[in-house]
Amino acid sequence: MHHRKDRMPTNSPTYESNAPFVATTGIDQILSPTAPLMTSDGQESWVYRMASNVRRNLQSQETPISTPTPQIDDAMLALNDAIEDLGRLRIRTAAREVDLALSPEEVKASIDAFAHLMCSMVVPETFAAAFDVDLLRVLPNIIKSSYVKIDPGVYVMYYNALYYGLHQIRGPGDTVAQSMYLKVLEAVPAWLDAPANTDMDGRTAALTAWTAIVNNDYQLSWKFHCKACHYIKARDIDILDVIPAKTFEEEDKRDAQRFLYWHLLSIDSLYRLIYGKPTVVRWAPNKVRPPAIFRPDFMHPSASRVMVFVVWTRYTLMTAEMLNEFDNNISHGRDGGTRQQVDNFCIKLENLIAEWKMESIIRDNDVPQTLRYLVADHVMNIYAIIIGAKRLIKPVPNSSPVDAITLRAARKVAQITLDFTIDPAPADTSQSVFFYFITFYPFCAVFSLYEHILACANPEDCEQDIQLLESVGATMAEASALRADFVPFARTINALNKVSRTIQDERRKAGHRDDATGVTAHTMPDFDFSAFASFSEFPSNIEDSNQPLGFIRALENDLTSRNWNEGWWDIGADLTNT
Repeated sequence: MHHRKDRMPTNSPTYESNAPFVATTGIDQILSPTAPLMTSDGQESWVYRMASNVRRNLQSQETPISTPTPQIDDAMLALNDAIEDLGRLRIRTAAREVDLALSPEEVKASIDAFAHLMCSMVVPETFAAAFDVDLLRVLPNIIKSSYVKIDPGVYVMYYNALYYGLHQIRGPGDTVAQSMYLKVLEAVPAWLDAPANTDMDGRTAALTAWTAIVNNDYQLSWKFHCKACHYIKARDIDILDVIPAKTFEEEDKRDAQRFLYWHLLSIDSLYRLIYGKPTVVRWAPNKVRPPAIFRPDFMHPSASRVMVFVVWTRYTLMTAEMLNEFDNNISHGRDGGTRQQVDNFCIKLENLIAEWKMESIIRDNDVPQTLRYLVADHVMNIYAIIIGAKRLIKPVPNSSPVDAITLRAARKVAQITLDFTIDPAPADTSQSVFFYFITFYPFCAVFSLYEHILACANPEDCEQDIQLLESVGATMAEASALRADFVPFARTINALNKVSRTIQDERRKAGHRDDATGVTAHTMPDFDFSAFASFSEFPSNIEDSNQPLGFIRALENDLTSRNWNEGWWDIGADLTNT
């Protein structure tokens, strides 16, 4: 496997004002086994990137007022304070000292809850097959035995299981449940230092990547994802079916590997479209078949399982094929023909949701709650893909920065998030795993709505969008009462809402004055930048073809691509393996 250990870049691509489109393939984009898992890149500091975009946007934004008002100044100061709070998230230390004081009964109940949860995630009755739950169940009984050697990666999986299981039992926001994430990170160095890879490593890395996303550790999540991708390439899982299986037994064993591949293929497209990361898992026909719907141990799949499986497989494949086509035409990747291809792709995804009546299912109270949440997850995932795909295409000059397809998708994500976030979490604690509906999905959509509001000439055309965003912000504020680490994120969204509402109100006032005086709206002059004193080293005259939306784009890029928490988990510079 020495040919697979070439050094690979660890930095994510630099953001432009529009989402990057990076034509990359294969192992060259996976983290090197000799590179640190947790590294930071100061040149990508989101605070620095925001500064020039904030100034450019404020100086070029067209508003119906001739001078800044105290209300707008106050709103911008509040936004600046929220951004400062996000910056301070990088300073937490001593996060690894966590005591595990759980009774054997609660540990067992948590593992059982995790196993039950995995049966209803992604594709029902499929995801759980990827984990050795029996091993996790007996682990508490042998964990201190001097006669049993436990692979370090098992501890990472074990604490992941406790993290999800305790949240299922205790509900979101529980301190002990949340501390299990720190135990996961505490167990990582020994896992990375282990001399040998195991069959569980790929699944462990994939699950830990999602756990990091749930905890807003996006950059760390990306690196665990790369570790999982390295695993499937090192084990030739990405070419699993080039040579047919020799026996039925071998064929059955391949199914779990197929699911891991397709899961990573699906997640990889989200990293590409939402976080702007390079493509790592490149789709190629006839190399890895989809997992089987019928298996010897599962010959009677339910209608809901078949529906979820088929939809998931189809939108994963459609997205991978679209990205291949886009990257193969990279030299003219933003021309009219490519734009039409992306539009057609988005319409097909919308039709897929309609074909399987997925939105009807999530609103049907007679459908089991677990299935409703699972289908809602896939629906929002599809709409997030639509938003990300549209960002690949540069807007047509003098056109609306947010087209009708993107606007529909963004509104759907925001509304479904609200529909499935109750007080602010699901009423049933067993659904608390879906707490990320409010902590993750809104960031896939709200910035398209902000762009629409900023570009909207008639205040009445975007009033409902502002109200929708205000509802999302209020729900985020409630969610932050359960997750203290989410407070800065909620404050940022609510500060943006305040700015949007203030501009909306001023536009209305100016509209009334214009009706009376015939004076037309014009560009706002310079703001008082004392609110941004900490950004004084940045020029304010940089050109940007996407004016006046640079600020919103910059903030979106930061919220989705930066790992504000990477300084929280300083668990040593000895993480030399991925």
